[in-house]
Amino acid sequence: MSITFWAPEAPQGVESYDCDCNEWTEDGETDPNCHFCKGAGKIEFPISEGEFNVSNTNGMLIQKWIGFAQYPGDVSEAVYNGKIPTEKLQILQRRIKELQEDPPRARITGSMFFGTFDDRVVSYLRRMGELVETAIEHNSPICWG
Repeated sequence: MSITFWAPEAPQGVESYDCDCNEWTEDGETDPNCHFCKGAGKIEFPISEGEFNVSNTNGMLIQKWIGFAQYPGDVSEAVYNGKIPTEKLQILQRRIKELQEDPPRARITGSMFFGTFDDRVVSYLRRMGELVETAIEHNSPICWG
């Protein structure tokens, strides 16, 4: 499972990936009956500017870091979707800048790993910062789900 963060009012684009259906055919050509690409050789789907997707665990960490955690600590009570209203985006932007200056650290205890690797923390904060800028520019809330 995963969580996607996006700004619904942001411009839409298309993301595409090569389909590997040609690996299933005898002649190596794309399969015209392929459920995914319909023989085009590419899988396309709409995506909002700034949209990004992370695992449930990392999505919960991002929410916790930015102060929008939906649960007091027990993941079994987590809410996997929500919305940050436009009125709170300036506050969120400041919070992300603070976190970028002093990013949260991954915590390793014995053989258990809690959190995510430090370089990923920086990457997620960068991407969330870009999403906030896009949301502000297009007067859009930020949603996740």
